Amino acid sequence: MSGESGETGMPKLCEKCGTYDPTYELTADSCCPCCGVVYANLPQPSTASPVPAASAPIPTDPPAAVDTVEPDWEPVKPAEFWASVAAVGVLFALILFDDDGFLLLLDGANLAFHEAGHIFFGLLGMTLGLYGGTLGQLVFPIVAGIKFRQQRQAVAFALSGVWLFQNFLNIARYMADARAKALPLVGGGEHDWYHIFTRWGLLDSDTTIASMTQTVGWLGMLGCVLWLWRRFNAQR
Repeated sequence: MSGESGETGMPKLCEKCGTYDPTYELTADSCCPCCGVVYANLPQPSTASPVPAASAPIPTDPPAAVDTVEPDWEPVKPAEFWASVAAVGVLFALILFDDDGFLLLLDGANLAFHEAGHIFFGLLGMTLGLYGGTLGQLVFPIVAGIKFRQQRQAVAFALSGVWLFQNFLNIARYMADARAKALPLVGGGEHDWYHIFTRWGLLDSDTTIASMTQTVGWLGMLGCVLWLWRRFNAQR
């Protein structure tokens, strides 16, 4: 109980020494019979609400990894990723260790698209018909890539890119043969790149351009694999 001036009617417990003062009539100068302190001079207890101690932070689970690389793509499953890497690795090995670099299954399909390109673009004129073979090889994987990108299928999109740039190796081999004309042609027809380079005045540079095209093909395929790895790694 506080020692305010004029407080009467009840005993007093000294807030300094704890002695019980049985005096019922307390005045402004009343003092403790034991320690002698004047009750009115004692500091008054605070009426402010106690400040609650800061609570310890509640431990939470670490935030889940967020894919910051175009997060709207479908997740790349580990099995799909490693199967794709293995398939591309086999493709690279076949290209590097094959005698002429012509892969029967894949390049056979590319050749079919090449010939289809001649027919389709040939409907638009002789010049486009000449370029149509090479365009046909590139249009099909590009269309496939656009479709898979719209569907946000990362693995299929990356493999479409590998297919696109693998065609660059096929085209480079055809370019390098412009002057030599040693490659067998379907139906014994005209050599596309002989006529294209002749029109451009670059026939003597056929092997140089072919080498550059081949380099672009390898870098493109590696870039597609790297993109897929980046997507796979970003979601982990």
